[in-house]
Amino acid sequence: LVDSEPLPRPLPWARLDPDVFANAARFDGLGYSAPTDELALFHFFDGWNSNLPGDEVQRFVKPIYEGIDLFEALYDGDAREVRDLLERSRRPPAQTRRDCRYLSDSATGVALQPF
Repeated sequence: LVDSEPLPRPLPWARLDPDVFANAARFDGLGYSAPTDELALFHFFDGWNSNLPGDEVQRFVKPIYEGIDLFEALYDGDAREVRDLLERSRRPPAQTRRDCRYLSDSATGVALQPF
C-alpha cells in the first residue's frame, strides 16, 4: 500500500453470457447459439498453445476450421467471409443447463486432477 487509504471494494463478478462473448467451436463444448449479429466478442484461439502442431493440441481440435488461418481470415477477409467463418461455430441452443461449479470430468476424455 502506498498510503493508509483503504482499498476500494472490488466490483462484483459475473459469468459472461456465452452467446454474446463466444468461443470458436475448435474444441468440444464450445460455440454459440445466438444470432451472429449479437456477438460482442469471438475468441478464435490463435496462439502457440491453440495452434501447436502435433498431437499435443491437434488431437483435441475439431476439423471445423482445419486448414484455415483464422487470424488472417477474420482480420483480412471481407464481411461475408467473416460471417461465414463465425457461423461455423453456431450451435443449436442447449436444452438444459448444468451446474458446472463442481465439475470434475468434462466427458471429453480430459479429467481434472487435484493438485
